Amino acid sequence: MKTLLVKTLCLVLFLAGGNAWAAVMAAETKSPEVRKALSLLDRPSPENFEKSRTMLNAVLKKTPGNAEAHLGLAHVRILEYTTSPQAGAGGLQEALKHTDAALKIKPNLEDAYLKKSLILFYTGRKEQGRKLLKTGLSKWPVSRRMHEAYLAYLLNMGNVKEAEQFSGLKNSRVKNKRDMLIRLGDLWQKAGYPEQAEECYEHSLNLGETAQGWAAVGRSNLLKKDCPLAIEFFQRALAIDSRHYAAYNDLAYCYHQTGQTREAIRWMEAYAQAFPDDLDALGNLAGLYEGAGEKVKARLVWMKIEATTRDPRQASLAEERLEKLKAK
Repeated sequence: MKTLLVKTLCLVLFLAGGNAWAAVMAAETKSPEVRKALSLLDRPSPENFEKSRTMLNAVLKKTPGNAEAHLGLAHVRILEYTTSPQAGAGGLQEALKHTDAALKIKPNLEDAYLKKSLILFYTGRKEQGRKLLKTGLSKWPVSRRMHEAYLAYLLNMGNVKEAEQFSGLKNSRVKNKRDMLIRLGDLWQKAGYPEQAEECYEHSLNLGETAQGWAAVGRSNLLKKDCPLAIEFFQRALAIDSRHYAAYNDLAYCYHQTGQTREAIRWMEAYAQAFPDDLDALGNLAGLYEGAGEKVKARLVWMKIEATTRDPRQASLAEERLEKLKAK
């Protein structure tokens, strides 16, 4: 079995890095009180975990049949465990009780199935979790999340052959197979199986060429450090959709790696114009300006990052670079 698989199961699928998934949950939640509690998880910390739990418990005290509050409490406990596994699995048992309570109130909650399968995985009941997801697939046969979750589960269990069969989507009722194949390919890639990933991308392109499909092949070659070939595939993606902005960032990186600084700057500028709030990309652009000797442009970008960021590390880096640019 490859290494990073447990992270693939948890971070990529269910929690999406923890706070990102909390944001998705908050957006889909109808109860204002539950939404407010989940919003605290945008900044995961022991204090915010405690505040969120207190608020969600208050909701349950007022409305015991609130399935969203039960799922929120389960999410907090899962996030606590993934943030600090050394704390033990006691919180996961509570999370399991809350997912079961939510399912008792509303038996057809897809999110409850996903969360419960993750809890079962962490508590060593992997086969039980896999069966739960298989039931979920029969309930939601067109669900993107269920397909991704089931593939990740198979990979985490080491069932590579079954995972390969599943990735073919032969018996799947998912509506957009081209898109689904790319998503499954990305999972294979994150799990450390590049050959299976490329098979998924190729299958997707055989169903019809898309910018997403060619960009996925480009990223696969980028990971293999074949930047010239990756550039070719990213350009194919942009020939189909010139606004496939994710490829701009990848192209900038590839051109930088091949020593084509001006081309790298051109594509990174275009990406930054499309996503002016992506401060990581702006930092990359500032670095490219520095490398090209364009100190004024670099300083202006670092100043924007320093004034905008809420990340202390990013602010510290911007301050450091501005000091060095001033000294030059």
